[in-house]
Formats: sequence, C-alpha cells, structure tokens
Amino acid sequence: MFTVNSFTGQNFEKVANAYCRIVDLGTRNELGRFDLSEKGQHTGVVMSYLSRTPSGWDFTAVGQATNGRTADDLVELAIGAVRA
Repeated sequence: MFTVNSFTGQNFEKVANAYCRIVDLGTRNELGRFDLSEKGQHTGVVMSYLSRTPSGWDFTAVGQATNGRTADDLVELAIGAVRA
C-alpha cells in the first residue's frame, strides 16, 4: 500500500505543484502519478497497492483522497480499497 500524508496537517490544495509518482526502476515506466494539489482540502491520499500473483506483481491505482497525518490514520480506508 502506498500513501501520501501531510504530517503537519496542511492540506494539499495549499501546496503548489505537489505530486507523487511511482516508477518501476527496472523498466523506468511510470506506474502511477497523482497530482496532490488537485485533491483539494485533504491531508492524505491512498495512492495504490501492489499484489502478488503467480506471474509477478500487479499494480492497482486507488487515488482516494482522505484526511490523515500518518499512514496509520489511513489504515481502514486502505483495507477497504484492497477489499473492493
């Protein structure tokens, strides 16, 4: 599970040009990119998760805006995203 949080509690709307991306270093392919500034008055984003399959790893984008200053604050939402 990949999350982004504003530990200070400042919402992403107030951070100019804030983004986060996930890159496969082996292939240099960008797997996911999230413009955090567009997430509005939120302090956390559940970005994506990886799941193991017989053929390797699967990447699933989530992009769910929420509020939370730490990854622990997002646990319930993250569990829900994986189960969906």
